Amino acid sequence: MSTVLQTKWIVSGVIEAPVQNVWEVLLETHPHLSEQDRQTIKGSSQLFKITHREAGQGRTHLEVDKQQRSIAVQGEWWYRGVYRLEPHPRGTLLTYSVYNVAPPVSRWMVSLVQGPE
Repeated sequence: MSTVLQTKWIVSGVIEAPVQNVWEVLLETHPHLSEQDRQTIKGSSQLFKITHREAGQGRTHLEVDKQQRSIAVQGEWWYRGVYRLEPHPRGTLLTYSVYNVAPPVSRWMVSLVQGPE
């Protein structure tokens, strides 16, 4: 998934809980991770990558980086969403960033299908 990233939106907030606790909850509740995926992630320190194919919805590519405490979800054309956790004086800073990863020739079309900003 090495594509030039063009940020569309970023939102963040503080969760008043330790980073490790928030990370565990994020893994347990993320809708694109199966129980088998979760077990593989917990048992390894390597970058976890997998592609899921859902009928009528295309492929969803996932990257889970335990070291960086990030989960990236990418579709087949323009969408890439990244959750990142960082320590914060009050607990954990959760940042969610959405990127336009469409090829340059079709990047302009994204605003036609994803709605107004």
